[in-house]
Amino acid sequence: MKNFAEKIKRSLTLCLYVIALFPLFHNSNYSLSQAATASWSLTSNGNPAVTGNITATAVSKGPGRPDYGGIGAMSHTTDGVRSQNWNRSSYLSFSITSQYYNRDYYEYTVTPTPGNDFNITSVTLEASASTSTPSWFVYYSLDGFATYTQLGVRNSTSLTGLNITVPSGSTLTLRIFGMDLVSNTTYFRNKNVAISGTTSLGCSTPAQPSAITGSGTICATANGTYSVTNDPTATSYTWTLPSGWSGSSTTNSINATSGANGGTITVTVNNACGTSAQQTFNITTTTVPTQPSAITGNGTICATANGTYSVTNDPTATGYTWTLPSGWSGSSTINSINATSGANGGTITVTANNACGTSAQQTFNVTTTTVPTQPSAITGNGIICATANGTYSVTNDPTATSYTWTLPSGWSGNSSTNSINATSGANGGTITVTANNACGASVQQVLTITTTTIDNTVSLSGATLTANQAGATYQWINCTAGNTPVSGATNQSFTPASNGTYAVQITHNGCSDVSSCIVVSSVGIEAAEVNTFHVYPNPGTGIYTLSTQYSFEPSQVTIYTASGQLVNAFSISSQGQQLIVDISNQPEGIYMIFVHTPVTNFHVKIFKQ
Repeated sequence: MKNFAEKIKRSLTLCLYVIALFPLFHNSNYSLSQAATASWSLTSNGNPAVTGNITATAVSKGPGRPDYGGIGAMSHTTDGVRSQNWNRSSYLSFSITSQYYNRDYYEYTVTPTPGNDFNITSVTLEASASTSTPSWFVYYSLDGFATYTQLGVRNSTSLTGLNITVPSGSTLTLRIFGMDLVSNTTYFRNKNVAISGTTSLGCSTPAQPSAITGSGTICATANGTYSVTNDPTATSYTWTLPSGWSGSSTTNSINATSGANGGTITVTVNNACGTSAQQTFNITTTTVPTQPSAITGNGTICATANGTYSVTNDPTATGYTWTLPSGWSGSSTINSINATSGANGGTITVTANNACGTSAQQTFNVTTTTVPTQPSAITGNGIICATANGTYSVTNDPTATSYTWTLPSGWSGNSSTNSINATSGANGGTITVTANNACGASVQQVLTITTTTIDNTVSLSGATLTANQAGATYQWINCTAGNTPVSGATNQSFTPASNGTYAVQITHNGCSDVSSCIVVSSVGIEAAEVNTFHVYPNPGTGIYTLSTQYSFEPSQVTIYTASGQLVNAFSISSQGQQLIVDISNQPEGIYMIFVHTPVTNFHVKIFKQ
């Protein structure tokens, strides 16, 4: 590896440097940076003019011997720099380590710029004194004079054939020590110091670049700049970009255009000695978010009500933009919004956003509803018979989801639609209805109902029956003859032509009712009963014998309670003049037995004890 590096070094073009330095007045210190090629010279006022890969300084140092006034102030003339009162010491004790000798000197430093070595081949200088003959010695060091080496002999002005290498990162220090063996007031001049040599590329592989700076997340097809800290030893940089990206650079920064996908950016530092370890930087690309999912929430909402609407969260989105129908309120930058509806519906929209742009919008149509208005007038009979069925209804409201009906006390019926079938009670009252939906219940509609009740009782006075309901129409019925209407019997009172059981059908205000059957037993047949019809024992306990002078065949026998309730009915087909009647299973009381024969009709009252 060493031989390979040396070959590289020898193959480089050597740059020749001549460094001309003066110590400057007022103990000034100059640091000079050079370009690739160099020339060193002094201007007319003694300031160095330098270009190349070298940094150089010139300075006078030391207080001089106190009793001789020290080194004195440095002054400038057109032919160089001089100092007064240079310290002298004994020739016999001349040494760099003597207490006087090492105090006063001119010092020059040469430092190669990073990445360069400097090989010194010669040092030349001029020196003179105002009186007598001065003496001087030249020394150099690469470690700040912790160690040092003398160049040439005393009073050398041209030191050639040197081979002093100043490595990259090191500094050469050159000191010129002067003395005068005769006078301590000698004006000593040290001028036109020229340090000559060549620079070569100091060969070391560059260090890994610093961390790459730039955005770790970038939009697809966007531009981005990525960079590392500049390395002064670098001659170039090599960048690699993720697949699908574009951009190129040989400097410490690159402007890249991203592709559809992310990946890894890498960079290495190059020089003649090799390539550094690569630095990496992971990067992610993002795109404009896709259209949000379908908006969820109530498509129908009450006016001035709150509702929540949302879409599925998109991890690529950094925010959402919602718009609401006119008159609505609410705001949000996330994937859901709590909105308060206005009087009217409309369209809710949402887009997903990020640094790359805005998605296509998603829409959702909403309708607002209000509490239903008061239902229309209730239709149906305002007058109804007691215990009758009736249907009542209102016009259907499309905004209503149900109806609530209330009926008068004693009525029955139920419905949640716009009509109800009700069975009336004995009394009328008020029917009410409200229309309902999710927003509330309407004002109720009212209908007052009157029920018609018929008094179906009948009074019996002698043989005359009278319906107790006045102001109606009547039809009397012969219960004994199978509930057949009695022809012409249409008055409120009715006197039958023969004993039997009778009822009346009463019609009033469109309602109709039938009374109970009433027993009539006093239609002038008492004598006939005594002469032609007998019963015994009477009173009895339930078994009775009926006898007549006529034959009982064929006959129809019916038995009623005193209130007209039918107890039994049967036919007789055998001939005979006696009939056995059994009511032993009936309670105590008065009963009427009616017998209808082809010859005559008769009845008898019996008593059960």
